[in-house]
Amino acid sequence: MKFHLLHAMVLLLGLSMCTKAYANAPTWSYAGTTGPEHWAELDPAFSLCRSGKVQSPINIDAASPAELPSLNLNYSPGPSTLLHNGHNLNIKPTSQGWISVGSDVFDFQSVYVQTPSEVQINGRNFPLAVYLEHRNQAGQSMMVAILFEIGAKNPVLERFISSIPAQRGDVLTLGRFDAEQLYPVLRDYYDFMGSMTTPPCSEGVRWLVMRTPVQLSEAQLNTFQLAFPMSARPIQPTNNRTIQVGG
Repeated sequence: MKFHLLHAMVLLLGLSMCTKAYANAPTWSYAGTTGPEHWAELDPAFSLCRSGKVQSPINIDAASPAELPSLNLNYSPGPSTLLHNGHNLNIKPTSQGWISVGSDVFDFQSVYVQTPSEVQINGRNFPLAVYLEHRNQAGQSMMVAILFEIGAKNPVLERFISSIPAQRGDVLTLGRFDAEQLYPVLRDYYDFMGSMTTPPCSEGVRWLVMRTPVQLSEAQLNTFQLAFPMSARPIQPTNNRTIQVGG
């Protein structure tokens, strides 16, 4: 209990520092003169947002079937914090856990919830997406994208949606959170290389996109969109990159 309390205090301190950093960071958004078309102009560090050749998100309209390894999920359920970062909802776990893809192990870092989905499948956006960020010992990032469609109320998402911090920079503590509960039962996935979808648009990111969507209710989507009406970067050129599907 003392360990979790100490860990939560350290995490809250880190989030507080991140919140202060927002004030000094270049302002970017999803529309207007600070929108995606202008990100590269806002800061030299954002140059890849225009010049990058392996950018995300992409439209997945063709994929090569492959014998991809099954995902081995080993998340550590525990308390977490919710951060309104001004662009989307960010969930930070106090106990990380990890996911392995074959022999490669990626430590769990964070969750981002945004609307609509950025990645498309056959030209279709999904109303909401959850991105789970991971990182391996070599420093490579891996994003797992879970797509949501309208259907039954989602009890896992409800805990986030009913507790969205009121304004940018606000942080709330959430109880026990198990990231595995976000995943669909069927875990076939698309596998390709890309980038982060927000500035500085860093490349070298491995993307796993779950083929099977998960459901949320229309009421849940509406509640989330009141706080975050639009948080999706436009589709980027695929540039003949390899996209595999399997799992």
